[in-house]
Amino acid sequence: MVVKYVDEKEYDGQNLHTVLKKQIGLSSRMIAKLKRVENGMTIDGKLIRTIDLVKVGQEVVLKMPEEPIYVEGMPLSLEIVYEDDFLLVVNKPPFLAMHPSAGKTNPTLAN
Repeated sequence: MVVKYVDEKEYDGQNLHTVLKKQIGLSSRMIAKLKRVENGMTIDGKLIRTIDLVKVGQEVVLKMPEEPIYVEGMPLSLEIVYEDDFLLVVNKPPFLAMHPSAGKTNPTLAN
């Protein structure tokens, strides 16, 4: 759950979608997911739509969707620079993505 106050006057009277993107920094994709979560977006305890207008000082509460994360392992040849019981440092090859994303599924460092 995220609690945020509409705290900048430039967002007074703007719709919730604008506040979520510009003040809070959510992506359009995350905003679309919030719409599908029960009680996903409220202001001052009341359900609100992204087209509704907000005022300075209102409390925005977002119930973030729970998304299971699963990354399948795969053998990769990595240079281990340092390793102990709590830390692993690798020399990541250039252009190897850190984690799977829409444009890059695998191999990634997360694999």
